[in-house]
Amino acid sequence: MRFLIVITLFLVSCSPGVDRKDAPENLIEKDKMVDVLTELMKLEGHASGQYIQVTRYEKLLTASADSLFKAQGVTAKQFEKSFDYYAHQQTDLEEIYEQVLDKLNHEMTDLELKEQKKKKSQEPQP
Repeated sequence: MRFLIVITLFLVSCSPGVDRKDAPENLIEKDKMVDVLTELMKLEGHASGQYIQVTRYEKLLTASADSLFKAQGVTAKQFEKSFDYYAHQQTDLEEIYEQVLDKLNHEMTDLELKEQKKKKSQEPQP
C-alpha cells in the first residue's frame, strides 16, 4: 500500500500542473481588452439577430470584427494571442468579463433611460 502511495505522489509531483502561458510580445492590456470584447459582444448580438443562417452570420461577424480591430488599433492575430494568454490566467479573464458585463449593463441602462425620456417627451401634455 505504501508503495502505491509513493508512486502516486511521485507521478503527481512530476506532472506539469497548471499550464501557464507567457505573455505575448504585443499583449493587449486588460482595459483595452475589455473595450474590444465589449464591442465584439455587441457585434455578435447584432449579427445573430440579423441572420439565422450560420454562414451569413459568420461572414458578417468576421468582416465586422476586422473593422473593429482596425478601429481599436489591434490585429486579429494580436487579439487571438492576447485572448489565449488571458484564457490561461483565470483570475484575469474573470475580471475582464466582469468589466465587460458591467459595461454592457451600464450601456443598456443608459439606453433604457433615453428611451423612457423620449416616450415622455412624445406624450401629449394635458
